Amino acid sequence: MEKHWGMAIKLERCFGCKACVIACKSENYAQFASPDEIVEQDPVFWVRVHSEFSGSYPEFRARYYPLICRHCENPLCQEACPSEAISRRQDGIVIINQENCNGCDACIPACPYQIPQHNNKTDKAEMCNFCVHRVGDGKEPMCVIACPSKALVFGDLNDRESEVSSLVASKKALKSPSDLTALPSVYLLDSSQ
Repeated sequence: MEKHWGMAIKLERCFGCKACVIACKSENYAQFASPDEIVEQDPVFWVRVHSEFSGSYPEFRARYYPLICRHCENPLCQEACPSEAISRRQDGIVIINQENCNGCDACIPACPYQIPQHNNKTDKAEMCNFCVHRVGDGKEPMCVIACPSKALVFGDLNDRESEVSSLVASKKALKSPSDLTALPSVYLLDSSQ
């Protein structure tokens, strides 16, 4: 059976440390800049963490939502791209071919998750690709490796024995903002619901 790579995000475990953000940046931009320059000079982040705060002491509550490309079954970013630079691979990973990207940014407003971003240095759009170069070597994406709380779980959704597959099957995934994308490959799991 063909692999279908996916990720489950255990929201109750995420405490907003942003190790995933830095690991992604280091892995995907290290060839372009020194570690000190990576974050300072390039505002493009393939992984971001959204923070939500409610209540006041002693009932204060903080929630964190890692924002990672959902690798949708029907990517609206792909549909919007006039240069056909965005494609969805057989294994479910959505990628932007940088050689074909014309920098028009049509993909950015098309995405209901606000994932693609414009890189001013390259004048092209970019987004999370599940560290496709690592996955091809049998490794996990760097965000998963770096997460100290193990909130990010990556694997083959078609393998019923995989942790990611059993997590998605056993817990209720939060509703996505758009039914148009259908079956995303990234699921936000919330045990408090």
